[in-house]
Amino acid sequence: MESSFSKALSQIRLNSKNEKELGDVFEKMCKIFFENDPLQKQQFSKIWHYKDWSKANKNYSKSDIGIDLVAKINGSDKFCAIQCKCYQSEHTISKSDIDSFISASSTDDFGRLILIDTSSQDIGINAKKVFNNLEKKYQRIQLNELQESR
Repeated sequence: MESSFSKALSQIRLNSKNEKELGDVFEKMCKIFFENDPLQKQQFSKIWHYKDWSKANKNYSKSDIGIDLVAKINGSDKFCAIQCKCYQSEHTISKSDIDSFISASSTDDFGRLILIDTSSQDIGINAKKVFNNLEKKYQRIQLNELQESR
């Protein structure tokens, strides 16, 4: 049986005019996930789209630099940088897919990184090396976790 998430994802893929629109709608879905998933709600007190968060944080570019969402980590003065990738399930995430995200989130303001994506594949070997060399906590939320979330 197809999950509600899978049905919604199929619908946005069908109705999106281009990749940019697909990505924008997927980011909105991810924000809703972080605001409503019981596990995520325990970890974060607020979720912003990057463009809204950057307005109050003058040291950051107002244009898209690779971070899609920003979450305030509960009990901390740090933030979590989140990148949302809406790929086909068979897509393997490469180093080039994450380079701008890693670069943009390298400041001390970000204590954690999350990659949330619709791939069911392992990430590529070079992308894995990048994440393994980070000094920050990293988490990946994949398609199956999104499908299983209430």
